[in-house]
Amino acid sequence: EDIELGQNNGSLTITVSGAYPKEALASYIYIGECSTFNQCSRLWRNDSNFAKGYNVKMRLTFDCESGVFVLHSNSDVTLNIDPRLKIKESVGLIDVYFENITDAVKETLKKLLLNEMNEKIVTLPESFVIHGKTIPFPASIAGKIFSVTDLPNILAKVFPHSHLRSMCPQKVQ
Repeated sequence: EDIELGQNNGSLTITVSGAYPKEALASYIYIGECSTFNQCSRLWRNDSNFAKGYNVKMRLTFDCESGVFVLHSNSDVTLNIDPRLKIKESVGLIDVYFENITDAVKETLKKLLLNEMNEKIVTLPESFVIHGKTIPFPASIAGKIFSVTDLPNILAKVFPHSHLRSMCPQKVQ
């Protein structure tokens, strides 16, 4: 839903935020004892674990090394999920919150996201809009597929006099 560029202690930050739909995570698990067809008693159920929508915010922190923005490791990816992910179980009419799995999910997602950042998955558009002005990308790169980690470096090359380039100057030899 929202993408923001920023600066943090000389590093470039890209923050992406959006909502994960509730339908994507909702689950229903039912265990019953059936003596005849359609005559079952519920022994255990686990429903509506993730029935809410979840707000997800990811921040990538790129360091500058030898004039190139780089994303080093898992620590360069910050992920927030709200509300927390909880597994709920029910016995009879009593609901029990069994386990909070937010931190485990965040760590797994961070590792997956970091791997995905280096895959060529982003098609560069023909142009983009900044401050109401349409700016075309050069024909040599428009429409080509790049990785997320390539994007800051591409933008810095396309706009050599931009603030982005001043954050990570290339060394001239």
